[in-house]
Amino acid sequence: MRTYPCHININEAEGYVFTTGMEFKTFISAVPDKIEGFLLLKGSPLNAQFDRHTYWEYVSQEELEAFLQEDVYNYGDFCWVDFADERKLKNLTDENIAELLFAAHLKRPLNTIFVDALSNNYLYLCHDDDYWVKVYMKNVRNYKFVIEQKIREIFMGRKKSLSPIPQDMLDELYNYFIGGAVFDFENCTVSSIHTGVRIFPARNLGFRADDIHSELDRQRNIAGTGKYLEYNPKTKKWALI
Repeated sequence: MRTYPCHININEAEGYVFTTGMEFKTFISAVPDKIEGFLLLKGSPLNAQFDRHTYWEYVSQEELEAFLQEDVYNYGDFCWVDFADERKLKNLTDENIAELLFAAHLKRPLNTIFVDALSNNYLYLCHDDDYWVKVYMKNVRNYKFVIEQKIREIFMGRKKSLSPIPQDMLDELYNYFIGGAVFDFENCTVSSIHTGVRIFPARNLGFRADDIHSELDRQRNIAGTGKYLEYNPKTKKWALI
């Protein structure tokens, strides 16, 4: 498990979340909407089919399990939209294809994010898996479940189980990441006695990883900055301070 910092910047106005340190597997295991298939705008998976209408590869339910075991870091750029029915890929217009090409190349949509022919919930744009991710979501508040999954992956350690994070606390965490904040997982404590992590505000930062790390280094030396999330394995209680 990678334990370096995780920067999350939720932009509700534009319907996207930018992250560094959030892997594809974490995202896909947490989102509540069932994904029937992936239309791959960038990336070369081993487990996929070729669509002659769009000249893109796609992953259907048949390949899904094997595809999710692949290391998407090896793809470099990895961009996709989900779809509800692979039979409707042929309904994509030239304009739809052009807009998706634009999004995959420039990592931002030209006009619309959601395509009627696909009935998609996501437009996922990334480079080197968790190094740089920008995901557009039909319901961006569902990202709180991705945040929860990331916390559970890091906090689990050798514990047999973790109690659920209370929903009001999860909502508070989600709101704190609007505009940008960083989990300092690099310096978190994970043990059978106490588990916790500091969360630092990172407002108005760009998308450069070096800027994020510089801001994190600055704030680590300031007492009382940000929040602290902790879990007590004995009482099985969560606290956000």
